[in-house]
Amino acid sequence: MSTTPRPLSAIRASEVMHAPIVLCDPTTDLHHVASRMAAHQIHAVVVDGNDHRHAGARDGLAIVSADDLVRVAVQRGPGLTAAAIPSDPVVYVDVDTPLSTVASILSREGRSHALVTDAGGPVGVLSSLDVVAALAGLSAF
Repeated sequence: MSTTPRPLSAIRASEVMHAPIVLCDPTTDLHHVASRMAAHQIHAVVVDGNDHRHAGARDGLAIVSADDLVRVAVQRGPGLTAAAIPSDPVVYVDVDTPLSTVASILSREGRSHALVTDAGGPVGVLSSLDVVAALAGLSAF
């Protein structure tokens, strides 16, 4: 259902983020990462683990997107784990960040997902598709 679009500056990250976060362990195989994405109808999972050391990890967290998953599956084949999927550094935004700012950050950083935090802890994931939904004036993000 669409409504009159609100300006992106009037929408907070918390209004459009997907919560709770769908997590996986660094040792989760590609099949199970893909299964979680499909089951939750999402395009990214957060990899959480202290031993997650690939580029892009901060505080043990990384975002693996559907694009990352497809690229690795095609290039390297089966048998890989979430920790082996290279991802870009995580973009962090606060729950109160205006969506216009989130969109600018995602665009500038060339990312499609941001990890939304509250008091420094992760609480949700926001994607460029969520920004598109807001631009379209969709009432249910």
